[in-house]
Amino acid sequence: FKTVEAPMGIFLVGDQQVVRENAHRFPEFTFSPVKSDCYDVYGHDVNKTKIIEEVLRRLKIRWEQVMAFGDGENDTDMLRKAGYGVAMGNAKSNVRKFADFVTKDVDEGGIAFALKHYKIL
Repeated sequence: FKTVEAPMGIFLVGDQQVVRENAHRFPEFTFSPVKSDCYDVYGHDVNKTKIIEEVLRRLKIRWEQVMAFGDGENDTDMLRKAGYGVAMGNAKSNVRKFADFVTKDVDEGGIAFALKHYKIL
């Protein structure tokens, strides 16, 4: 892995309308909503899928062997590629459609529930 001199992403808390009205001023960034007033902000060349692909390459693991958990729009590619894509219970329908399984909310033990579903726990 290489070191970077600037952050690869930030977590932004801000008024939804203000963010929507101003996001166009920063075309080099993706503003991915986490909650109504919270956003993951990252460069277009940064995403979870690329990071996972680098780890898989180094460990000589295939996507079919991966279980990925996600709940946001920035998780859809990762869920689609993973052998076991799991959407959290709070994920919206546009995220759920990329998952193989929809589990409970993270606050309700959703990760453990999915691991039991797949007989890992």
